[in-house]
Amino acid sequence: AWAEAGGGWEFVSTATASSSSTIEFTGLESGYDYQIVLYEWITSHASYVRLRLGITGPTYRESGYLSSGYSLHSTSSAAVAGRTETTFIVLQQYNQTAGNPFSWTIDILNPVGSGKSQVRGTGGGEGAGVDREVNFGEGIYNTNESHTAVQLYPTSNTFTSGTALLYRRLRS
Repeated sequence: AWAEAGGGWEFVSTATASSSSTIEFTGLESGYDYQIVLYEWITSHASYVRLRLGITGPTYRESGYLSSGYSLHSTSSAAVAGRTETTFIVLQQYNQTAGNPFSWTIDILNPVGSGKSQVRGTGGGEGAGVDREVNFGEGIYNTNESHTAVQLYPTSNTFTSGTALLYRRLRS
């Protein structure tokens, strides 16, 4: 009933990480918001997840972002930490501990529109030892441009494993 009424998320595709330096989704269409759900996401070395938007090709933009990300730690003396970035959209501040799984939900609002694409994400997972982390980030590409692709990549090395699900929702 929810999908019939409009506003529901529609499954688009899956990408699976296996010693992958990037995960990419291409062919985004006009008139939709998109959501990426990452689960059991593991990196090969301590690193954090970065996101770039791309235009036809795809050619990924390596500058022009306004972005900030924050992390909260359950046992760390630095309970809250933040960072800002202009060369990608940052989704977390602290490095994800290698081998520990994280999960994310990333919303990309009207990426194939004619305005500034906005991205926001929340996630969390296991830090070092018994530490739990909660991460959130937000950013825009600060120029009006239509983005038909999105790329996720770690700060160093690879995504060891994990599943990324892409959904879309009609903007109406």
